[in-house]
Amino acid sequence: MSTQDTGEEIGHWNTQLAMSFGNTLLPIKSISWRVDTGKQVIHHLHKHNVGYVNAPQEIFLTITMYQMALSGDTKSVSNILLEAARRNQRFDVTLAVQDGTEGGTGPAFGVEGTGTWSFKSIVFKNCTIESYQGGNVQPGEAPEDVIQARCLSIDNSPRE
Repeated sequence: MSTQDTGEEIGHWNTQLAMSFGNTLLPIKSISWRVDTGKQVIHHLHKHNVGYVNAPQEIFLTITMYQMALSGDTKSVSNILLEAARRNQRFDVTLAVQDGTEGGTGPAFGVEGTGTWSFKSIVFKNCTIESYQGGNVQPGEAPEDVIQARCLSIDNSPRE
């Protein structure tokens, strides 16, 4: 049954994932992540697979972002990402929250009429860009940047 059948309104989403470079929040279009918990198998001279040694946990992200100019800033998302990749600058993936106002421009998201977005909590900590692919341009669609990143930790504390 759809919400149109029941007359109920669909809930308003007031959160979004964003890349955080200091005070600058960059909106994320899509994200996928993978945690590798590598294990090295131990073999014995007389028997195979007698145990294993845990390797360090590794966290990988694939992030897609729209190429857009930020409101009140002369740099675009692409410029910030490229500069961060070249400088090996660390970032966090954060949960950004909309303040609920109807007018104005979000300081980071640059979208008219969306209110102000602000930091709420960190999801992935101490990330670095390993590869940057800019400029996927399709007719009728906004151009996108795709980055591959590695993170040192995940914040898995409960969300409100």
